[in-house]
Amino acid sequence: MSGRFVRNPSPSRRAALATAVAVPAAATIGTAYARSVDHATPSSLSFESLHRGLDDKMHVADGHTTQVLLRWGDGLFSDSPRWTPDGQTAEAQARQFGTDNDFIAFMPLPLGSDSSDHGLLCVNHESAFPQLMFRGVTSREDPNLTKQQVDVQMASHGHSIVEVKFENGAWSPVAGSTYNRRIAPAWTEIEISGPAAGHERLKTSADPTGKRAIGTLANCAGGMTPWHTVLIAEENIHQYFGGNPRGTDEEDNHLRMGITTELYYGWYREYARFNVEHEPH
Repeated sequence: MSGRFVRNPSPSRRAALATAVAVPAAATIGTAYARSVDHATPSSLSFESLHRGLDDKMHVADGHTTQVLLRWGDGLFSDSPRWTPDGQTAEAQARQFGTDNDFIAFMPLPLGSDSSDHGLLCVNHESAFPQLMFRGVTSREDPNLTKQQVDVQMASHGHSIVEVKFENGAWSPVAGSTYNRRIAPAWTEIEISGPAAGHERLKTSADPTGKRAIGTLANCAGGMTPWHTVLIAEENIHQYFGGNPRGTDEEDNHLRMGITTELYYGWYREYARFNVEHEPH
């Protein structure tokens, strides 16, 4: 199916922020008005709702169809290697679609247009379940994960940007598009800006300036701004770190966050930057 997006001309950032200041007062008035309305507006959705249930089938309302557009390991670039379940590497994953999708945004092309059949699909890859990725692994906390498997996990996290088109009744990714991009905790350099940039707690062994970080992870929620950019948000980041926080200069903070020596992901065993004993910031 193809829906049409209707958008108003984009306000400037300054105008958007200025409008946000007036929101609390407007929200109060809006709430009072809403409570005075006796009848809700009927839904404009005309299809019959699905019956509630749980099984291994994909169900859609009559007149609707489903289509697999992108799967874990699908190639995004002209040189992307073919996904193989027993031979996956971090180098291959860096050129492929990630896993465990969460927030998804569709940004029409050209940017700012109301196109509903050509655009960028922006997808969060929140986590990676090794028991679903690697043969013989039975749990996320498996202590026998190899470094190669940990590296594949890291490369499958983050975010994917993929150009997609709707043609001849079906959607398809544009392989090799110059828009396509993978962002992951293993290699993507990110500039830190704003008032926190350069703070002592952001200074690490890799970056003593406190203005640069490598990668993003646990990307769950997200949103689109009026000026056609995407926001992605991290959560549950304590699960990716390990080691004993006691005795570090961030002991109280790490204990409050829930960082422990228990194994959730195996990253801190392989990389010191995820071990708070070695890298408390």
